Amino acid sequence: MRLFRWWAVAVCLGAGVARAQVDLKLEVPRTQFLPGERLEVVTRFSNFTGKPLTLGAEAGWLRFQVEDRAGVTVNRRSELPETGTFELQPVERGTMRFDIEPHFYLEQPGRYRVFAIARFPNGEEVTTPAANFELVRGTRVAEQPYGFSGPDGAERRKYILHQANYLEEVVLYVRCTDEAEATTYQVTRLGKTVNFTQPKQILDVDSRWHVLHQFGRTDFIYHVFAPDGSLVVRQTLMFEDRRPQLRVNEQGKVTVIGGVRRPTDDDVPGRATPSVVEPALFTPDDATKKKR
Repeated sequence: MRLFRWWAVAVCLGAGVARAQVDLKLEVPRTQFLPGERLEVVTRFSNFTGKPLTLGAEAGWLRFQVEDRAGVTVNRRSELPETGTFELQPVERGTMRFDIEPHFYLEQPGRYRVFAIARFPNGEEVTTPAANFELVRGTRVAEQPYGFSGPDGAERRKYILHQANYLEEVVLYVRCTDEAEATTYQVTRLGKTVNFTQPKQILDVDSRWHVLHQFGRTDFIYHVFAPDGSLVVRQTLMFEDRRPQLRVNEQGKVTVIGGVRRPTDDDVPGRATPSVVEPALFTPDDATKKKR
């Protein structure tokens, strides 16, 4: 299950509400998502009470509400996990990130808005102004049905490659579904792509899907997906003497030929941040630490 964690990272989009003693803001780092994609929202707290402020001791003290464009409340799948208790020192600020996608029925493309509702120890309840986002369907670029042996026996599933046109960039996604596309198991954002060349895809003998696409003048990125939809390989390549290409041998194994590997922090396996994390202890924002 995808949980929350404390961060100290600045983002630029959002909405906020200020009070004399506690400042609460809600932000959405990105504004467009595919249905089923991780949908991260950010809450920021600042303590201006003049004394330590303890939050999280009461169950359900922080919750979210999502509405569609018509103002109709989106039904919940489940409640978010409890944050646990943490303390903000005077003039201290902290940040929490939540993935709300698993907890709401967000399946239909359209425009939505999300609110954060916090109940503070003095009994005051505060609702932030709305932070807006949009679910987009994307254009289907390719699909690949496949079979594999899952925990419950033989299964039939499908990989689907989508392309979404955002403001000034084109972004690729891979969605893993059942064969009828009634259930989505995983959605992974591959990143931006160029519009003058098509991504290449090959299914190997182990039902792993290999996707290679170009995202810059000489830059390519290579992804491999396991049959359960999880990302198992992500590598960045540069076109030097030879253009990167996918090749399959007689045994059904797929490799990349050509290009030069360029290690990055987003490599998988590598130093990439895990998608599933355990709750971390409260850490104040770096900017606050410097001021104190």
